[in-house]
Amino acid sequence: MLNLTVPPSFNLQGAKLSAITQAIAYKGIWERARQTTWPKASISLERTRLALKDANGNLDTDQMIWMGSQSSDIQQKISQYLFLAMHQTQIIGSFWRNIPNFKERAVCRACGDIDESMEHILLECSAMEGPLIWNLVRSLWPTSWGDWPHLSIGTILGWGRYEPGPYPQGLIPPPPILVSESAHLIWAFWCQRVIQGAELMPTNVTKRWENAINKRLMIDRIIAARQRRKKGKDVPDSMQKTWTGTLANEADLPENWVTALEVLVSISPPRVPQLG
Repeated sequence: MLNLTVPPSFNLQGAKLSAITQAIAYKGIWERARQTTWPKASISLERTRLALKDANGNLDTDQMIWMGSQSSDIQQKISQYLFLAMHQTQIIGSFWRNIPNFKERAVCRACGDIDESMEHILLECSAMEGPLIWNLVRSLWPTSWGDWPHLSIGTILGWGRYEPGPYPQGLIPPPPILVSESAHLIWAFWCQRVIQGAELMPTNVTKRWENAINKRLMIDRIIAARQRRKKGKDVPDSMQKTWTGTLANEADLPENWVTALEVLVSISPPRVPQLG
């Protein structure tokens, strides 16, 4: 009878050290690491999942939501902000309830008796910067992105996965850039107003928002130009469609405005909405 037993000297387990790479080793360690479940993150993920289901019609997994927050269209600092917001680790609201002599910091200074939360800061607070920035986003929102969405804390945290559809011909899903940049900017303004005691003016808020979006537009153009120069790739149609309808003097721009960096391109100048 044929002996099919593998000799111990040939029954090798694991990866060969001479062939393994750091990336493979790191991936293997990460897959074997004990995954910790954070209760607050689980709550945020569930809210995000349900909000995306209402918009997209699909139930995303936790991994899909996390991957969406790390989209290449989202800056690293904003991905980090979304990560912390998903875990509810920003030092706001109920955190201060357990700190003697600092309990008053739990309450929103602009609204009075309401505890601070990221949802309140981004969507509910009566302070000027939040409503102003969302009005600016809505005023820039082109028809090619479809209808203005119903914003909730779930859709904002999961905006990298926001793809309502199916889209009629000529429409494209809104990119993660505009909403994620705006949400992060509202948080930055909150920090300035509450922590640093800065006095915010509508014109300054508007200008800073406009600069942030124009900076992202320029980053996209630089990346596209670099890809075309080094790899000979054509600019994807989605790149041009992403910004179509948002640019100033769009009809006068050349066809190659994306990669022609000598051409000055910016979003349409926003008008400061009248609040209150």
